[in-house]
Amino acid sequence: MSNMSPTDPLAEVLRVSQVRGAVLAQVVAGDPWGIAISQTEGVAMHAVISGSCWLRLSGEVPRQLLRGDIVFLPHGTPHTIASASTGATISFDRLAKQQLLSPAGELRVNAEQDRASTRFLCAGYDFDHNVSHRLISLLPTVVHVRAEESDGEIQATLRLLTSELRGVAPGASVAIDRLIDVVFVQVLRAQISRDEHTAASWLTALADPMIAAALAVLHERPRP
Repeated sequence: MSNMSPTDPLAEVLRVSQVRGAVLAQVVAGDPWGIAISQTEGVAMHAVISGSCWLRLSGEVPRQLLRGDIVFLPHGTPHTIASASTGATISFDRLAKQQLLSPAGELRVNAEQDRASTRFLCAGYDFDHNVSHRLISLLPTVVHVRAEESDGEIQATLRLLTSELRGVAPGASVAIDRLIDVVFVQVLRAQISRDEHTAASWLTALADPMIAAALAVLHERPRP
């Protein structure tokens, strides 16, 4: 029997999905730059700590990301993060091989001396795909939470995460992993809130107290 609240099926789904996040790199970039990230099996996440950049996906209009913005790519779609809406790129794998991460976990791209203009996090999430398929499949190709529309909790978590990424405090690596998981939950909350006034979906149902209670019972007792 789960000890989760019977009115919180999202927490139950996340628990059984065994979602785990990890920071892949802290990218420090100076114009011009472009990083191409190939298809991944999990969820890709980028959070802009300072400066700005562009997210580019094949067949979609490029979108600008500003300081405090977070983007999730729930389906691991190939994409580019760059200093401009067009321009040349280098693959993340090739870049990582050419420029080894610093002891602080930084991946510097064209950022010698005072050329750094943008700093952002690259993180990834893995989970039990069989359990999470129903939840992840309902999310759009890109979940973009802008700084100005996010609540104070998300921005507070980003500030804590940025502080921990300096890596000087005892237990920093553990704190980073936990905070990355918190960001995942907070972004899902933001998406559920957006869906409350759109077409019905499982995410919308999770936001409805009565339907959420019924879903919780199904999770607790899937068999008659």
